Amino acid sequence: YRLGKDDWWRSALHGVGNETRTRLPRVIIDINRARPIDLALIDGIKTGQGGEVPRDAFAPLQPGVLIAGKDPVAADAVATAAMGFDPTAAYPTPPFINGDNHLSLAHDLGLGTNRLLEIQVVGAPIQDVRQSFAPC
Repeated sequence: YRLGKDDWWRSALHGVGNETRTRLPRVIIDINRARPIDLALIDGIKTGQGGEVPRDAFAPLQPGVLIAGKDPVAADAVATAAMGFDPTAAYPTPPFINGDNHLSLAHDLGLGTNRLLEIQVVGAPIQDVRQSFAPC
């Protein structure tokens, strides 16, 4: 997130500079508070790990998973768990190594739950589709 001088606008959005972690998780929460999500669809059929784009240490994966739900926080929590991470983990535990856990922030504001024991999973259990991802 600490980008070059020509990428100042990205740093401004993400909130780095003199800060120690990105502001992006809070921006995501603000957007969801302004316009709640009615249906969350997460495409995990083909994806990658190790970075956001191929120029990073990107490695393609094909988990073959689709996740949908009316609670976007729960859907994201299930996807996080399917990637081998704890959706309730605190900064700086992976995958929340650059900023606060947006799922916990959303949970605390009543936008949904990131507690797996409170989520009804229909279809294959999380442990059957879990594929460990490397944090980036």
